[in-house]
Amino acid sequence: NNWLDTTLTTGAITANHHHRGGAELAYQSGPFAVRSEAFFAKYGGNVDKTATGASVELTYFLTGDWREYSLANGNFGAAKVRKPFHPFKCGEWNLVDSLGAWQFVTQYGYVDLGDWRATTGGRQHDLTFGLNWFWTSNLRWIFEYTHSQQNTGTAYTYTYQDIFGTSVRMNW
Repeated sequence: NNWLDTTLTTGAITANHHHRGGAELAYQSGPFAVRSEAFFAKYGGNVDKTATGASVELTYFLTGDWREYSLANGNFGAAKVRKPFHPFKCGEWNLVDSLGAWQFVTQYGYVDLGDWRATTGGRQHDLTFGLNWFWTSNLRWIFEYTHSQQNTGTAYTYTYQDIFGTSVRMNW
């Protein structure tokens, strides 16, 4: 995120070999879903360096809607909004037929570039809380707050940042 005052980076990587691995897990039951992933990377050159990280995300549709999971693609598809947001006008009155779907999201993420700590690497923890407002299955507003804790360099001093964000996303 380029809004952050400090960022984690490996800098240029000179490696004559590398090994990467990861795992993903997902569970869904109606409006509730859990997604997680973890990774490990090792780069070899003059000195071997490693990077690790993981994240977990919990979501819950307050309106009982859901997102379908595709076994063939290995991902969650667009939300299945049962009652799309549909404002309409009736005479002099502006009425709302439905408020769409509302989804609560919380996510924790961690990355450790500890072997790069002497230069530009470090550790970062992010905790995010968000609310998604799905107008339709293809259109949603995202409102989120992230608290980020970063440690760069060799000392165990942390930098903290609070980030508020909003966006509109459309699935095609």
